[in-house]
Amino acid sequence: VHLAFAIMGIRHVLCLFFSLLCLASCLPSDASSSISVWPSKHLHQRSPLLFGAFFEEINHAGVGGLYGELIYNRAFEDPSTPLATKAPSKMVSLSYGTSSQYLRHCNFVGFVSQILDKQDDEDSSFIQHPGLASNLNGYVSFEAPLWPNYFLVASNQGGKSYLRLVQTDHSAAFNQSATFRMVQGLADPNAISLQLYSNRSLYIYASPVNNGQCQNLWDEGNTLSLLAGTPPSNSAATFRLSSPNYASPPSWFFISDSAGRGNITLDKTMPLNSASNTSLRLDVSAVGAGVANSGYWGIKLAPYTTYNVTFFARANPTFVNNKGAIIISLESMDGTQVYATQKISTALTSSWAYYGLGLTTSNVQESNARFSIRTSAVGSVWFDVVSVFPPTYKGRANGLRADLAQRVADMKPTFMRFPGGCYVEGDKLVDAFRWKNSIGPISERPGHWNLWGYWSEDGLGMLEYLTFIEDIGASPVYVTNIGISHTDYIPTASLQPWIQDALDALQFANGPASTQWGALRAKYGHPQPFNISIIALGNEDCGKFGVYNQNYEAFATAIRKQYPNILFIANCELSGVPMVDIFDYHIYSNDDWFYNNVHAFDKQDRNGAHVFVSEYAVTQGSGKGNLGAALAEAAFTTGLVINSDIVMLASYAPLFTNVYDRTWNPDAIQFNSTAVAPTPSYWVQLLFSQHTGDVVVPVQVTSPNNTLFACATLYSRTNSISLAVINRAEAAVDVSFDLVDQNKLSGNVTVVTLSSGSLLDENSLDLPNQVVPKTSSFKTQTSPFTYNIEGYSLTFMIIPL
Repeated sequence: VHLAFAIMGIRHVLCLFFSLLCLASCLPSDASSSISVWPSKHLHQRSPLLFGAFFEEINHAGVGGLYGELIYNRAFEDPSTPLATKAPSKMVSLSYGTSSQYLRHCNFVGFVSQILDKQDDEDSSFIQHPGLASNLNGYVSFEAPLWPNYFLVASNQGGKSYLRLVQTDHSAAFNQSATFRMVQGLADPNAISLQLYSNRSLYIYASPVNNGQCQNLWDEGNTLSLLAGTPPSNSAATFRLSSPNYASPPSWFFISDSAGRGNITLDKTMPLNSASNTSLRLDVSAVGAGVANSGYWGIKLAPYTTYNVTFFARANPTFVNNKGAIIISLESMDGTQVYATQKISTALTSSWAYYGLGLTTSNVQESNARFSIRTSAVGSVWFDVVSVFPPTYKGRANGLRADLAQRVADMKPTFMRFPGGCYVEGDKLVDAFRWKNSIGPISERPGHWNLWGYWSEDGLGMLEYLTFIEDIGASPVYVTNIGISHTDYIPTASLQPWIQDALDALQFANGPASTQWGALRAKYGHPQPFNISIIALGNEDCGKFGVYNQNYEAFATAIRKQYPNILFIANCELSGVPMVDIFDYHIYSNDDWFYNNVHAFDKQDRNGAHVFVSEYAVTQGSGKGNLGAALAEAAFTTGLVINSDIVMLASYAPLFTNVYDRTWNPDAIQFNSTAVAPTPSYWVQLLFSQHTGDVVVPVQVTSPNNTLFACATLYSRTNSISLAVINRAEAAVDVSFDLVDQNKLSGNVTVVTLSSGSLLDENSLDLPNQVVPKTSSFKTQTSPFTYNIEGYSLTFMIIPL
């Protein structure tokens, strides 16, 4: 009998739980704390796939993260608004008030570089807008699709209220004491600044740009909307810049020295190909002008490192006749320091041509560099698919950022679920991940809108996922769309093209090189199959549009006919639907829920489908990933281990977040362009993966205050017991450990402990090692023995028998 429980978190997921006890339970008692283990009583083999990883393209996990590309919007296709919605480009205000006033301002050429703190009232020619109160409670949102996570934040200094454009995450934006990160990246640092004065006036300071010409952006899609009226308490004033027809595409901006003159525009004439139909046109009327890209919140440069630069280019007759050359550079964000540069002397023509070179740095350590292109002559040059890669994980072409990939490899996951959950669905089906658009040369991948709020160029595609999974020794668990998105669906009778797409994906991954799609895989450098053995049919689709059961069965029937050994994952416990091998559970809640549901799968039907807990995390009271959340997840994981005869797979979610796009919180691994900071939850996953044996053995816990949780496994090859113990209490506790029927032990016990002084402690980019595992050892030759378990801790003890 299964008891369905409530929807958890914002993903609307269904889970099951049981408040039942078994031998492995935490038993209340008046006695001293003790843990007994029976090494000779083998309950069952631990599932060999139990500890894995789940990758989703969210929080810029791939784009601007794991995927090695350093250039943001390399193909100039980023529309900044979802293509699927085809929303009108004219601004729609999203907050308080009933009337709007559109303001004229100067054209942006890129990122705002500096916000000027104007302490005194300025020239009356600057725009003054009454009606915004000074008590905005610390948060005003600047919704700029061009730049994720940029906010106008009100703060008080010296009796005045200031409104700053800052780059931060949602939670910090609500905190007046947050550290504001000034935006950088514009050639003209004085292009625009904003100030909120205590007299309830908002000033927008705009200096002329584009060679002194202040353009009127009154036309649709290029207006800054300002709501009138005094906001109610605890509300936010919202400004939104929406520019689908912008002159400067996201992250690209015009640059020039004092002599240079020119401009940049997007151009759809004479496209490179059907997948990349927009190029960047650089018009140079006086030498010294060019274009630059600021990457994903800055480009990191390492010393004595070669960066691989590739691009397509063509030129007009003026440039060709002037024998113009292109100068490629990596330089400081303000352009004053050049770290690596090279002139391409190969003559450009009026036809598209491919160019490649390596830029090698000297002794430089830079976290906020930019990439630039200049010309040696006047004329017009078009660019497309401009790419810069650092050295990648295992040296793969079109590969992955090495430090982030290594963090995943260190977890030793036995599987990876990919390429996501909601990312696979799409807000609309037109935005769903389509694997065929993610293979082949990067210049032939059209990209698509990601429902998590940014453009995906699909450089991290089907082959890259499968190769990485193989590189880290894991098994691929592929999630396929079964004709259902968040807002639309394909009726079962019309599913055949989608079914065929899934069959083709499996042939690409599994088929011999003699097949159509297997031959293409071999052509791209991987003749051997990847061997997908598990496929998830949809993601969180149960109950949507009333078609999930029928669509599931249609997919499963067709796939099983060609691939009889592949296992199917259903999004929930389907009643009366055949070919359900594994049920998928997504669990997001508070720490108490995880502690209270350690035994959720104790009474799961052992004759039914297996369990896959593919997404789980403490998401309430967890900070940005604190120790308290991690310990609750660890306690829950002991239940997954104990029940791993039926719980086949489990993975924490999400895996990554770029700290500048923390759309989902918390996450296992935090990063920016320079640094990486795994959360305590990451370490929990790593420790269980690295220190859990292959045979589950009985364990009994006696804990007076129900603060201890444990599971035990046997390494059959080394004849050692691995014992995981969680102490959720602040105080350390002496625990008596009894390895029943094992009076004599081999002696040296290895102890790995994850702990800290507060449940609120967490790691950050500035303090990445505040909560990390520590290894020690002690000697004992007899059982029982006593050991002090630290407060607020997860402890693994490896005990040779």
